[in-house]
Amino acid sequence: MTITVANLRTTRAGIRCDRASALGNPFELRTEAERAAVVEAFRRYLWRVVRGHNPKESALAIASEMDLAIASKWPAPDRNLFMATLSSLEREAAPTLLCWCAPLECHCDVIAKYLEWKGGDRHD
Repeated sequence: MTITVANLRTTRAGIRCDRASALGNPFELRTEAERAAVVEAFRRYLWRVVRGHNPKESALAIASEMDLAIASKWPAPDRNLFMATLSSLEREAAPTLLCWCAPLECHCDVIAKYLEWKGGDRHD
């Protein structure tokens, strides 16, 4: 599986993964110094939701644990929508994930790594 992460400012061809989507990052990036922590928080969030936890409760718990803020524009998707959206990406042969951060490190890199792992898992 070939996965591309692209910036919404330069391309619209792909699957939107910003906060307007179910896979948006709930954690607000207040300063550039928080980027690594926000990406790590999303990694934890993704795994909690994949393992069956509620997205809103998971995000709130992680934000509290890591002293991060929840973005005011985050729609807090229900788990079924989150998982359906993630599953649709798993079926794509070569998805392009769209976010506003690329090429800087962002939560789409975490989604890409998850999809690569799942893709490898399917072929074992």
